[in-house]
Amino acid sequence: MIYRLSTALGKKIKESPERCYVEAAIPYLDWSAHLFVAWRIQYILLANTSTLYSIIMPAIGIVDFSTFILAANRQIAEFTTADGLGLIHTRIIAPNLASRYSPKR
Repeated sequence: MIYRLSTALGKKIKESPERCYVEAAIPYLDWSAHLFVAWRIQYILLANTSTLYSIIMPAIGIVDFSTFILAANRQIAEFTTADGLGLIHTRIIAPNLASRYSPKR
């Protein structure tokens, strides 16, 4: 999985977003993430970079890259299954969760 972090999200989880990424071989494994505030509550917008399939999740409790990865992976699994895309998650996304790329520091 590749997670492309915005500057705002990188600052929150204390990761330096890398500006140059290698494209994922499989488009379903490439996600962009951005932190935004609505009604004084922080949220994270996860969007598949190729398809623009988007997920909004609360940013509460996400304090570092590890908690971000766990929450993002859980939300991707829940939303794809609920939207009838569980087969894509089971066959393509889930087997590749172990090969995570984090931004270089």
